[in-house]
Amino acid sequence: MIDDFSNRIQGYENLVLYCPICHNISAIPLHEKKFFTICFVPLIPYSWGKVIRCTICSWFQQTNDAELYRIFQLSNYRPA
Repeated sequence: MIDDFSNRIQGYENLVLYCPICHNISAIPLHEKKFFTICFVPLIPYSWGKVIRCTICSWFQQTNDAELYRIFQLSNYRPA
């Protein structure tokens, strides 16, 4: 069995982007970690990286630090 252990990328926790597939503001940057599991115990990591994933339709796109920083700078993000 294969499980996905993803979490938000530090520094981009409040960044929410437009999804080009479902047309919602619901795509978030994640650290993606996929593991081979047995009985729900993660054993062997086989994939990791940074992605932008839609929380509604599960669309995703691989990304990197430079691209995330550029998106962050171009967004209309205003800290509260």
